[in-house]
Amino acid sequence: MVLRILAASNINGREDLVPYIIYLANTEKIDVVLFCGNIVSPLIIDEISKRIKGRVLGVAGNLDDPSVIKILKSINGFIDGRIVEIDGLNIGGIGFNPELSVNRLLKENKHLDILVSFYPSIKTPFKNGVGMVDHLIKTLHPKIVVFGRGYKECLVNDKYIFPGDGYKGFYALIEIKSKDYRIKTYCHRLQNIVLDNY
Repeated sequence: MVLRILAASNINGREDLVPYIIYLANTEKIDVVLFCGNIVSPLIIDEISKRIKGRVLGVAGNLDDPSVIKILKSINGFIDGRIVEIDGLNIGGIGFNPELSVNRLLKENKHLDILVSFYPSIKTPFKNGVGMVDHLIKTLHPKIVVFGRGYKECLVNDKYIFPGDGYKGFYALIEIKSKDYRIKTYCHRLQNIVLDNY
């Protein structure tokens, strides 16, 4: 079984990018659209969740107000401090309040395959790293860590994936073969997609 994920971060309310995300999710048969914070507009989540076959999951960033959290909760996609299982893989999230999220994830007492965090690890070469993220990584040993903040372009570094700034069009496609965790990551820009009959 292969899980296909489209990861994006820092969309920052760019509603003009929604047609690209929907088109890509449907043509690439994406199982999960994963937002790593700073979506800003609840309309983005609402429109994407209605027009794709896969799930929409996300954590809150420092620019996300309660309306973003509310719409994610309404589609059962808010994963701050939660673990959800999709195709046999556990996905958990750390949002803008890392201490609260980490404590909740540790209380769930489950293994973690994929960690989605708004903040990067302090062990990465980027600013704004948070020690609580490292504590969770050391405790639950996720196979993949997707960070939302810290780098402008898509970057893959060992098991760490930065989708890049979504408002600049960057995103990551991640393919995970669930039994052996073989990971393929593709970094692209949304503006390079030609919308065919959208």
